[in-house]
Amino acid sequence: MSQKSFATAIGCIDGRAAIPTLQFLQNYLQVDHVDFVTSAGPDKAFLQGEPAKIEEMKRQVAISLNAHHSKIITIVAHHDCAGNPISREEHFAMLSACVKEIEQWNHDVRVLSLWINEKWQAEVISDSWDANTKAA
Repeated sequence: MSQKSFATAIGCIDGRAAIPTLQFLQNYLQVDHVDFVTSAGPDKAFLQGEPAKIEEMKRQVAISLNAHHSKIITIVAHHDCAGNPISREEHFAMLSACVKEIEQWNHDVRVLSLWINEKWQAEVISDSWDANTKAA
């Protein structure tokens, strides 16, 4: 495997959110690459999806962690999500629950949550390395 650095993003299949997520994570985290695990409405799919699909998401994250030595897992939700058409506040609550679940995996990784807003810009909702970014 190369010596390039990786982060792992659990994000939406919606292509509008992919580029802002990629660019933001590369700049914010100073990583070379971002591995994407995608699902329509990833926060909902992660928390309320079929158990087999949730396990598949976990398996894909584990591949990123083990094969690419990613030390960061990010859960991303976005404005105007067809897979989970709820309010921004509801997405934030779901992102918080996702972060708690990911932290229970005990992978000893940095965990972030991101919101891609209506301008298709990334906002950090929480970052386990920075307690000041926690959303209300």
